[in-house]
Amino acid sequence: MPVATTPALLDRPLARETPGRLLAWVATGVVGLVFLLTEHSWTTSLAEAYTSTEDQMEAAAGGGNMIRRLMFLTLGGLGLTALSVPAARRCRGVTFASSLLGFFAFWCVASVAWSIDPGMTIRRLFVLACWMTGAVGLARMLPGRDFLRMVITIGLGMLALGLLAELSLGTFRPQADDYRFAGTQHPNTTALSLSTLCLAAFCLWRSERKKLAPALLFMIALTFLMLTKSRTSAAGVLVALMFLWTLSTPTPIKAGVGLVGLWAFGLAAVLVLLSGWDIEEDMSRVALMGREEQSESLTGRIPIWTELGPYVGRRLFLGYGYDSFWIPDHIDRIYRELQWPIREAHSSYVDLALSVGVVAGGALVIALILGMRRAAQLYLRGGRPEHGFAVGLQLYCFINALTESAMVMPLFIPFVAACATSRVLLFDDHEHAGDRLRPVTEPG
Repeated sequence: MPVATTPALLDRPLARETPGRLLAWVATGVVGLVFLLTEHSWTTSLAEAYTSTEDQMEAAAGGGNMIRRLMFLTLGGLGLTALSVPAARRCRGVTFASSLLGFFAFWCVASVAWSIDPGMTIRRLFVLACWMTGAVGLARMLPGRDFLRMVITIGLGMLALGLLAELSLGTFRPQADDYRFAGTQHPNTTALSLSTLCLAAFCLWRSERKKLAPALLFMIALTFLMLTKSRTSAAGVLVALMFLWTLSTPTPIKAGVGLVGLWAFGLAAVLVLLSGWDIEEDMSRVALMGREEQSESLTGRIPIWTELGPYVGRRLFLGYGYDSFWIPDHIDRIYRELQWPIREAHSSYVDLALSVGVVAGGALVIALILGMRRAAQLYLRGGRPEHGFAVGLQLYCFINALTESAMVMPLFIPFVAACATSRVLLFDDHEHAGDRLRPVTEPG
């Protein structure tokens, strides 16, 4: 089904689309500063395996430092300010999805009662409250174009900072076989921001075909994403882009491209067979992006999940308290078993089960699926890039969550995903500021 175009909306002057361009730029600066000071380290690319030591992990498990708390308090203050600014979007009221989100929030707070470390749970709940207030506030205040500008501006800033860090430290060596672009974060975390930048640029490019900048930005972000050699992120971006293209392309074009693709694949297979070329090893190397180590155990993740399985089973329904499983004692025990210092399960779904159990975790996942479904409906109706971005990013997050724990952490990319999902789940979607207020509602 083709996406409807809305020229009047896309060409509307910025002054009519926003509650204040200055306020949007201030929000971008504050959000960027918060996550810069809480996530990034100039010397990450010098660290062995880009990770912290066991002692550093145990110290971090004890609670964040004062700067981190101050930054999240600032983010919460920004969210409260944004909620107080007049905006075209109104709250949608109680829906099934919002009820699930409310249940999840209630469960997180209630988990203080059975937490293995109530003090840690309370501290993490404070961060969660500030983080979510900021996400919901910006979701209500920022129009779609300003939201995407914020994502792109901060994403580009992170890329530039990471490249500058590696160049200054002499660690930017893309010609080396074992090189992974890290910048100021672990390569897998850097891949998150680059993936989000790819999706935002792609969605803008689809709605503004005459502009070269979004296409150029997409190619730059994709190039550096490949340099991180993050297999999960690369696969997630590929699937999300294919889904967005399928969602917004007329059926005859999809059928034609599919037939041409099958013909090309068949021709290539025949040529390979006739040449006698054994491509199994080369294809395996491409799929693993040059990282063959521990490939049989998903880079060591299966032993981690095996070790954590009994812990999940002991508190299957309640969990260990919101974000409180990784206490120093658990880190030390798992380190002794695996001889590998970790402070995460390398799967957001496993970490969610350890944190709040399968009931509350399942409620959150269902709510996010409903949010992606509504965003897809809105994208098919209006063709607006922020809705396409919400669909693609949430699908990417679901895939990334299989082998990474970032999606249940208060990081920048989950924050962007929370903003995008809150926009479609919690607020009516209107044309903005001074034009006809025409609500977009779900069918039925």
